[in-house]
Amino acid sequence: MASQILFVGKSDSRLERTWTRLQAKGHRVTTVRSRKPALEIINTTSPHVVIVDTTVPRTGAEKLCRQLRRYRPEIPILLLIEDDHPPLRLPHDDILSKAASFRRFHDKLSQMMQERSAQTLNVGSLSLDMTSHTVHSLKGTSKLCPKEASLLAEFMNHPGEVLGHESLMRKVWKTEYVEDLGTLWTHICSLRQKIEPYTNRRVYLHTVRGIGYRLDVWPPPVRK
Repeated sequence: MASQILFVGKSDSRLERTWTRLQAKGHRVTTVRSRKPALEIINTTSPHVVIVDTTVPRTGAEKLCRQLRRYRPEIPILLLIEDDHPPLRLPHDDILSKAASFRRFHDKLSQMMQERSAQTLNVGSLSLDMTSHTVHSLKGTSKLCPKEASLLAEFMNHPGEVLGHESLMRKVWKTEYVEDLGTLWTHICSLRQKIEPYTNRRVYLHTVRGIGYRLDVWPPPVRK
């Protein structure tokens, strides 16, 4: 799956060359100029890294970084700066000079994405932080109990596949006793309440009658 990078700021010719080279390496780069469109993208997808250009006054960098830390703490923030002294008031995970070489740029992003991927699952607009048990979906951000997190992780590791009742009981509850499915039904119901954005239709978690459940990727992948 391609890595998603969101850049917030004004691209110059040097940065444009960087985005082109990153895309050639399999990354998907989205660029916006300010905080508002950035938040709209973050609310419907889950970028692996958000790059914020602090050298442009009108990006709304400070407010954006604070909102990211509050509502999407699992998404790492890379600040682009003019020198090696970042504005301390901005929450961030790492910094990089705007004039850095492509190799340094690529190495820094790779490191940040590896650190994130070790604890976060991403499927379409779903993002699950396995450390904090925090899930972000089209409905917003919710805290899951440990079993809900394990159940959702099982679905996210098999998107589009039908997972049977018995298989889910064995994988999540580590039991061979699969006669009583009440516990599974209760957790599915609770999970839906926390991730489904609509009350009258399912977006993510679908029932396959008599068999089990299927997690759909939303929005659907673009077919080439």
